[in-house]
Amino acid sequence: MSLFLQEMVGNDGLSMFYFTYSFLNGGIGEGDRLRNANEWSTYTWGAARPADIDTVMYNVPGYEFVDAYANNDWGRLRQNTFIQWLLLPQNKKAMDYMLFAKKVELAHSRWTQDEQNLWKWRIVDVGMDREGEYFLIKDAMVLCENADVAQFLRQRYAFQAVKMMYYENYYSTDTVICDADGGTKDNTPLIQCYERYLKDRPTIVAKWGRLYYGLSFADKRKRAAELIRCFHRCDEKKDFIYKHLSAGEVNDLLATEKNKEMRAAIYAYKGIKTPGKAMAEIKAVYENAPGSDYLGLLMVREISKLDNWVLGPEVNGFYSGSDRGSDWYDHGDTLARFFALKNLAKDKVYMRQLMSCLEGLRDLRGKNATLRMLALAHLHQVDKNFAMAATYLDKIPRQKDRTIEQQRNVERIIHIMNTEDIAAGTVQQKLYEHFAVLDVVKKEAGYWDYYYPPVDVRSELYLMLSGKFRKKGDIVMAHLLFRKADMQVNDHCGYNPPGEDDTEFRYHYIHHLDRYGRPEDVDSLLAFYDKKGKTAFERSVMPERRGKNEWYAELKGTLLMRQGKFEEALAVYSNLPENYWAENYEFKIYLDRLNITAGGTLLPEPETMPRYYDMVSKKYALQDIVRLRKQLQTEKDSTKVARICFQLGNAFYNMSYYGRDWMMYSYGWSSHENDVYDVNGKWEYFRFRSADPVIEKVYYNCTWAIKMYEKALVNARKDKELGAKIVMMLALCDDGDRYYKFIKKMERSDLYPPFERPKDLTSPYLSLLGKRYSRTRTYEWASVNCPDIAGY
Repeated sequence: MSLFLQEMVGNDGLSMFYFTYSFLNGGIGEGDRLRNANEWSTYTWGAARPADIDTVMYNVPGYEFVDAYANNDWGRLRQNTFIQWLLLPQNKKAMDYMLFAKKVELAHSRWTQDEQNLWKWRIVDVGMDREGEYFLIKDAMVLCENADVAQFLRQRYAFQAVKMMYYENYYSTDTVICDADGGTKDNTPLIQCYERYLKDRPTIVAKWGRLYYGLSFADKRKRAAELIRCFHRCDEKKDFIYKHLSAGEVNDLLATEKNKEMRAAIYAYKGIKTPGKAMAEIKAVYENAPGSDYLGLLMVREISKLDNWVLGPEVNGFYSGSDRGSDWYDHGDTLARFFALKNLAKDKVYMRQLMSCLEGLRDLRGKNATLRMLALAHLHQVDKNFAMAATYLDKIPRQKDRTIEQQRNVERIIHIMNTEDIAAGTVQQKLYEHFAVLDVVKKEAGYWDYYYPPVDVRSELYLMLSGKFRKKGDIVMAHLLFRKADMQVNDHCGYNPPGEDDTEFRYHYIHHLDRYGRPEDVDSLLAFYDKKGKTAFERSVMPERRGKNEWYAELKGTLLMRQGKFEEALAVYSNLPENYWAENYEFKIYLDRLNITAGGTLLPEPETMPRYYDMVSKKYALQDIVRLRKQLQTEKDSTKVARICFQLGNAFYNMSYYGRDWMMYSYGWSSHENDVYDVNGKWEYFRFRSADPVIEKVYYNCTWAIKMYEKALVNARKDKELGAKIVMMLALCDDGDRYYKFIKKMERSDLYPPFERPKDLTSPYLSLLGKRYSRTRTYEWASVNCPDIAGY
């Protein structure tokens, strides 16, 4: 995450190097395209509009242009001012060049492994054959030497020649460019062409051509020198150079490079290439070119790194430690926590060193001076020195630059949420006003926008504010802000596909309440939704899709059930439609129609056929639990008490992580929740763990089931068959309990578990079953059909 807007750099050509843990931030800027269009517009004496030139250059495919020329049928392009200018008789030489460039574009398809296009678009019809590239290069060289060709067009022919020579050499295995006699590869013609027609020219094609010129040198030092110049002077080739030129190669140039502008470019390139600390490069760029956009870029990159290293673990739970959930820092001592906190401490030391470094950059002017002040304000806030942050913010005058003003509002929001009472209406109004001026980044309902949503700084602020409200105990506002953030965290929150309606229940509607809420929080949320006269802040956090009231009622019943308040949960469920669980979510798949009190296939065949519910329903299951609990209160006969407790134990086991009705208790199930070989995976995956440790013990350690089975066993002395079944179920519960404790031990130690299951996890109830109940029909059946008992 990053709360420091890298767009403040204001250089579109550097935007791909905004800090991200992806390979690059994004696509190539459009600065070079604009420069190219403007150069052409100047050549036409303003007759052609730059936008129309850009359309012809970049949006009209080569085959379309060539076909239009061959058939003199320009169709929609007739209204284009550039085409109109090209069609004038006196501009035929310019038209000849454009036709030539589009032929090169088509010929280039062979170099991009799309040879079919050479024939698909009738290249032969417009003067190209199977060796068309060679003739195009030859024609370009002839036109470069033609005195009748204007200097402007000559440079563009030279660029096309240089580009084609490079690609022909790159793909060719047996030819020499412009040498029909054959031989080995030779870049001399390319180098000579560039040096004669393009070197040190101010045009954009000269800057582009330097890429191919630099790549043609066998000498690595010469190659690196030309590539870094190309990187510095144009935008379109930066992406390619970044991928093919190492920081080490350019570092060697510093010994001989005297030009301060180029030295700054070299240091900036080194800084861009490192995902780690780049304070040394910031200092070096400042010493050589303090007004450079590179300095602004490196400053905002470094702040973004520290946001990821320091803020990220605390806000969205992504850290370099073992699996701890979003509240990772609050857990007890572990090996992973030890090293994670040690790294965090080092990062904070570096953050203070960077602040000291930025303090020393006092001779900055213009945008870089403002960026420095904002960077210091932001770092002091990350360091929780909010008073000092405020002094820097107050020193920054209002700016015309919108992104600078956006960042100022971001800092004000962070400052308010950390220094004022966010529960107060006046403070919430201030937050609303600052949020209101932040840009909205719209998320489309597309595949990539779903998996890689566009960055919206408001989301990160909402997430941070959600955590603040949760710590204050306001789970409702925390839930609303969490949904508003709509941001990935190291927790399973369900999916929120763009464009969905609110007619289908999805887990993300209730996630935050499911993990952190209480039954009364559900009531408070619904009351908030229906509240009249909401404040501006309250209206702003309302989700676009609130969902149906019955979804929240179902959640409330589940939360009550987790607290052991079965009668209250049943009262809530009684108000839901009879077929609710058969028609919503995944209940119909993961709830069982078999009576919840039955052991099912875990035990020998029962004496009577088990009862099935008419449909899957939490309500029907709860009715059985409530009925048994009521019977238990008045029953005096020990054997009957044992049977009631046994049935309740079965119900609680079936509701646990290991049971067939686990969805009575949880909204999701994953092997990752209880996978010993994944405890060091460090990510939440699809875990549905509650933040309440008591609930965790009921679900994973079977505490309710074990308590009921133990009571049943004490009262089953007269019924050996029942006793055997109880001990079998106790063995299952104890197995799950021991295994889960073993997993937690592995997590606490951060040790990788042994490949085989440790023998000390074997339940002692298996021994008790053999010693006390070996002559029962239940044991005989189990010793034949149950591998664990048979093996024991």
